[in-house]
Amino acid sequence: MNIKKLLNSILLTIFAVLIAFCGVSCDDSGAESQTTEPPAQREMMSLNGYTFVYPASASKELIAAVRDAVNTLSTTGIKLIHTNDWMAIAPTEPVRNDEKEILVGATNRAESLEVPNEAQSSFAFTVLQTGTKVVIYGGSEEALIRGVEHLVALLTADGGAIEKEYKVLESFVDEAVSADSVIARLASEYELVFPVLSNSGEKAIAEEIASTLLSRTDIAPKRRNDNGSGANKEILIGFTSRTPKDIECGYFEYSLKVSGGKIYLVGGSGAALGAAGKKLIELAISEELKLDTDADYSYTILSESDMNPIASNISLFTPFWASSYTPPSWMLDFNEKTYAVTCPDGRITIKAHRGDSDNYPDNSIEAIASAILAGADCVEFDTQITKDGVAVLLHDVSLAKATDASVYVGMKGYPQSLSVTDWTFDQIRTLKYRDDKGNTTDYKVGTLYEALKLCAGRVFVQVDDKSGALDMESKEMYSLARETGSEECFFYFYGTSLLDKWLKLDPDNKELADYTAVCRRYLSESGHSLRKPYWTNDVNLYNGGKFSETEDWWKKLSSQGKLMIWSQNVWKLSQYVSTNYTASTPK
Repeated sequence: MNIKKLLNSILLTIFAVLIAFCGVSCDDSGAESQTTEPPAQREMMSLNGYTFVYPASASKELIAAVRDAVNTLSTTGIKLIHTNDWMAIAPTEPVRNDEKEILVGATNRAESLEVPNEAQSSFAFTVLQTGTKVVIYGGSEEALIRGVEHLVALLTADGGAIEKEYKVLESFVDEAVSADSVIARLASEYELVFPVLSNSGEKAIAEEIASTLLSRTDIAPKRRNDNGSGANKEILIGFTSRTPKDIECGYFEYSLKVSGGKIYLVGGSGAALGAAGKKLIELAISEELKLDTDADYSYTILSESDMNPIASNISLFTPFWASSYTPPSWMLDFNEKTYAVTCPDGRITIKAHRGDSDNYPDNSIEAIASAILAGADCVEFDTQITKDGVAVLLHDVSLAKATDASVYVGMKGYPQSLSVTDWTFDQIRTLKYRDDKGNTTDYKVGTLYEALKLCAGRVFVQVDDKSGALDMESKEMYSLARETGSEECFFYFYGTSLLDKWLKLDPDNKELADYTAVCRRYLSESGHSLRKPYWTNDVNLYNGGKFSETEDWWKKLSSQGKLMIWSQNVWKLSQYVSTNYTASTPK
């Protein structure tokens, strides 16, 4: 090949390459002009290790929703915990306000106050990320729960992270107010009716039900008392003038009965009736409440199996002193005790102060059982009322001294307060008494119901109600006494006048009528009124919370005619009585 042809070949190759290069460049230029910018990368913030924080007043339903969220996320490897917006009890301690928090509802954190106005609707919730925190807010409890569920879905999809400055506002109104849903029908078709003479908070329960229905449906149900004729469809709360007489409940029991367009809410106590109101809403939301067919739904706050077994069977309890002392049989005879407290010149009688409280925790069922078995004639115990209306055996309104509540306060749904009135019955039942040295025992907090059941037919009772809420002459109190069989136990401290009032509530109770007659006869024959107790708190005789429990002191009291003696160490006083006295018997 000559030089000229070689050069021409090289030039042709270079020219072809240049043409090809230009073609590619032109294609790239065209493609570039037709595409958009790629989306900006989201900036994410991991919530792994965060804490759900809800208000101390949060309902058990909201707490359960948060707990479920934590458990659900843990199965995907996302670790969170939950607590309430605990504030230090001691004024010198700082308020907890951690950076890594998910705030649910109206907590005491500043971020919870900075929610958008549009989230005020009952059916709307907002979830937003601000600073280092996430805030969930809703116009109702249901909305809050929906917000928690929304966040769980986000975290599950993004491996435990949420987009920075994330914000969503959603409404579930179409789901909540379906016209044929049970809850919507309750609000739109039924009237709430309570008795004219309300003594178990029936009107307040009606208002609470109405408020809940309004928040969920935007419909305000009618409510009124039972004075006058009824509407076609009614929710009758408590024993109204239109409640069938054959509907009965035990003290801790409640029922919802649907019949002929009426819904009857009945409870054996104010606490049980309040639970019935909450159960109505619960069944309506779950669509378990059947409005078009007759049905009967029955429940209990505290079943027999949940009670202290000693209350039903005292033989299950053996006091520590049993190997050292056995009281004579006459000191355990309730009929003998009845005569003894009317006899002006008979034996010393024993009133146990908070039970056998030197040897067992104050007011515990075990302290009461020990006093009964030792031969006490009367047992005094103190009561407080829980947030949901149950009478429990506690002296102080604060739980700090008598129980281990300080271990739980502010933790996982427990109140941040130590006041009994801030704790529900279910929460109180988890607590244990402390002894007089502050040590936690194995004895659980008891109820007035259990105490009366234990005392029935054995000893007189003095219920020292520290709450001021118990009315001994009320129908509810009589119903409690009748159910536990303890009507007669109230004779000594409250007198035959109380028995007479109870007889008017229960005129066919022959046993109570006969017992009242016996008491009157004993008083008439002795020419004596009921004994007045002697409180041994004179100077030097009640120091450090202890009574003077000596034979010399008991002799001095009896010589002065002070024959009802308070004791905290009952079996020692019982030994003295059994040695120096004989049974009091009617003439």
